[in-house]
Amino acid sequence: MKKTLKIFVAFLFTVVLLISFVTSCTESIQYRIPYVVVDKFINLNTTNELLVSGNSKQYAAAPYGGFGGLIVCCLSQGNYVAFDAACPNEATSTAVVKADGLIATCPVCKSKFLLMNGTPISGPCKSSLRPYRVIYGDNTLYVKN
Repeated sequence: MKKTLKIFVAFLFTVVLLISFVTSCTESIQYRIPYVVVDKFINLNTTNELLVSGNSKQYAAAPYGGFGGLIVCCLSQGNYVAFDAACPNEATSTAVVKADGLIATCPVCKSKFLLMNGTPISGPCKSSLRPYRVIYGDNTLYVKN
């Protein structure tokens, strides 16, 4: 009876440990910038600065989407990233980072972000810029949530 109880406790412990491991792996990243619908098409035939690696372009929030607007960056030919332009440290739609190549700077808190992945590289901000999905095809970018 004692051996059966030990086996049952060990089994129960393993199940609880496994469940806690699985649920911790599925946690989503929490961003300080609120969810706002993003649905933007960019024609690269007319926005040709985004055809050059290391260049970025900023778009206002309305009518393009995003909480503080959008920053789209060309990492290499056919490889693009997009982020919300609102600084996550300030978390307001008016504290908008300014993009210059692969670096974006918040004029309020002076945090700097690497536009290759949105991570902070200096300043008080510890959170990354909110990323958006970019789909590339037929010389057009589609930026969306």
